[in-house]
Amino acid sequence: MTKTKELVFHRPSPNNYLSPIPLCDIELVREAKLLGVYFSDTLSMESHVNYILRICAQRSYLLKLLSKQGLSALHMNTVFYALIMTRILYAVPSFYNLLSGSHIERIDTFLRRMSRCGYTNNLFVFRDIVNDIDATLFEKIIRPTHCLHHLLPPVKPHLGLRPKGHPYILPLCKSNLFRHSFVTRCLFKLV
Repeated sequence: MTKTKELVFHRPSPNNYLSPIPLCDIELVREAKLLGVYFSDTLSMESHVNYILRICAQRSYLLKLLSKQGLSALHMNTVFYALIMTRILYAVPSFYNLLSGSHIERIDTFLRRMSRCGYTNNLFVFRDIVNDIDATLFEKIIRPTHCLHHLLPPVKPHLGLRPKGHPYILPLCKSNLFRHSFVTRCLFKLV
C-alpha cells in the first residue's frame, strides 16, 4: 500500500471538474512514474521530457570525458547510442502521441548539440526515429503470436481490390488523442 498512488486523469482546464472521492489510505498525486515514464494528471509529458533531457545531459558529461581521452569516433558513436539514445527512445511508442511540438523540438535540439560536439556521427531527427520504431513494432504486432496482437481491430473482408498496407478495419477516431495513439497511428500510416 505504501507504493500505491492514485492518479486521476482529466483535461488541462476542464469546466465543472469534480474530483472523485479519494481512495482510503491511498495518496492522490498529480504525476507518477510508471515503468520509467512520468505521467501527469493532464497527460502532459513536460515532466518526462525534462527528466530524460536532464539524465541525458548528465550522461553527456561522460561522453565529454571519453572524447578528451581520445576515444575513436566509432566507439564514441556506440557509447552515445548506449547512453543517450536508449534513454530518449525508451518506451517512446507509448507516449509519443502525448508530446507537443515544443517537446519534440527540445529533443531535436539536444540531439543536434550532441552531433555538433562530435559525440555521434549521425544527425538524428526524433520524428524519423519514432517512425522507424513504429514500423518495426507494428510489423511484430501483426503476428498472431505477439502479446499485443489483440489490440488490433478486426480484419476486413478482402474484396479483390488493390492491396493495402494492412488488412485491418480502420477505427473511427473521435479524438486526436485516440487518432495519434500507437496502434491507430500505425494503421492510418500504412493505408
